[in-house]
Amino acid sequence: FTHNQCEPSVKHRGFTTETQVVCRIEGQPGQDYLVTIFPRKADEPRPVVSSWCGEHGVKLAWAGETHYVLLAMQAQTVKMDGIEATASALIVKVKDGKNFTISLPAGGAARFAGKKVEGKGPVELQVVNGKAKTVAGKDLIPR
Repeated sequence: FTHNQCEPSVKHRGFTTETQVVCRIEGQPGQDYLVTIFPRKADEPRPVVSSWCGEHGVKLAWAGETHYVLLAMQAQTVKMDGIEATASALIVKVKDGKNFTISLPAGGAARFAGKKVEGKGPVELQVVNGKAKTVAGKDLIPR
């Protein structure tokens, strides 16, 4: 829809109207849902997004890569698409079997293509041309 109540950050640049795209997300009372927002340019192809790991994740294929995202309140056991993991939050970005990243933002353990990473806090495994590098992350959750 279009309205004439511009935010000050754009009004000072001479704009008098602002166009906003609004969407409604419908869910079931008492049920979880997961939303995927994927920024892309208008002339770029849409990603292929599908449910993954039940109601807790998505599988996204785009530009020659596949990304798997898990987000749950409790640790989940995953054995799908070559990924084995126990985690509540997991991101696996796969270009091929020798180039991929496994991220565990809340810790846990995961394995893909013969490579494994685990940690009590945030940790990531970066695999480039078959060579693995583990990177510890910073825990941003106040305890």
